[in-house]
Amino acid sequence: MKTSPLHAAFESAAAPSATEATPFRYGWCKTDHKNGKEIRRDFRTADYLKDEPYAAQVRSLLKQLGLPFPKPEEIFRGTNHDLLFLDSHGVVVRIGPTNVEDLLNPAILQPLGWLESKTTQAKLTRSITTPLTVAVYPGIEQFRRSPTIRGETIPSTGINDLYNALSATGQKAIDVVDDNSGYIRVLDEQNREIAVSVLLDSDNSFNGSSEELAQKRTEALSAAAKRSANKADVLLLALRKAFEDKPDLRYRQLAFEAHQPLRRLFWAAFGSPKPETGRKRARPDRAARAAFWEACARVTNNPQSVMVPLWHATTDKKGRKVFQRKETCIPHVVLYRPWTGAEADRTVPPIKVDAALKKALGPAV
Repeated sequence: MKTSPLHAAFESAAAPSATEATPFRYGWCKTDHKNGKEIRRDFRTADYLKDEPYAAQVRSLLKQLGLPFPKPEEIFRGTNHDLLFLDSHGVVVRIGPTNVEDLLNPAILQPLGWLESKTTQAKLTRSITTPLTVAVYPGIEQFRRSPTIRGETIPSTGINDLYNALSATGQKAIDVVDDNSGYIRVLDEQNREIAVSVLLDSDNSFNGSSEELAQKRTEALSAAAKRSANKADVLLLALRKAFEDKPDLRYRQLAFEAHQPLRRLFWAAFGSPKPETGRKRARPDRAARAAFWEACARVTNNPQSVMVPLWHATTDKKGRKVFQRKETCIPHVVLYRPWTGAEADRTVPPIKVDAALKKALGPAV
């Protein structure tokens, strides 16, 4: 299997040259039922990009991410968050009160990465506050359209399945509707496409965890942090462990893994220790950050198959930490931007399964 540019970026985390870097360009969501121009004061009063102390913290977090501060006309006002639609890189930046780990569930779309303010809390409800968070979410296929291949509908997990998956795993399933959902495509055991439904507009107040799930997830995250060096891998291992008693979530686990190469690039830039030394990088690592953003730009409307390493930490007989590497194939790494409303941005090509990809996938898929 040939090495893709994304694979090369992932392997080296090298910064692209100034002439190669894709300029950041914010767009607008033209597919939401809300106009996005006014804050819904019945849900929140804070303007996270204008009011202090929030605005200064958001400026700082966006600067760490390497993103420009948006113009007023580029800020989409969501119910509990402000949103930036990054047309140039196929992601949505979500700003506001979010406890990301409380929403770690294979039935919920997971961010590629996030940063939190260490000093500023934001109100989630009248009695609950969480850190002010800037999270980067992958652009995915919208739920409103039936997933097809060359005009033929493909198997999909629908809105009822999504509701049941959330409820069965101890996650609140409030406001699980078509407008808040999307698809991520994966391959089944016969290398046929399955469109997996995920909740893309989640909120802690509507979709938070039960106490049992929260405890199980906390234990899984703690154990995973001792085994792996990159936070993306920690999240993956914790997701597998916390939901290992739910075998019907297999395709949802694969849906999470569909964006794992980009997650690993993000966390390589923002605080993950180097596997070979265990020492923490400076935050952010600008070269790794540039590689992350350029990888996002490369896979926007342009699917690629990528081999991804997963590092496991073990301890040898002398008590030294040793990192071991395994690889898995992600057949369809891609970002979409359906929010533009353009037909070209709503067109989803099939997963290309050639001989090289079949060999890379191996017998497990």
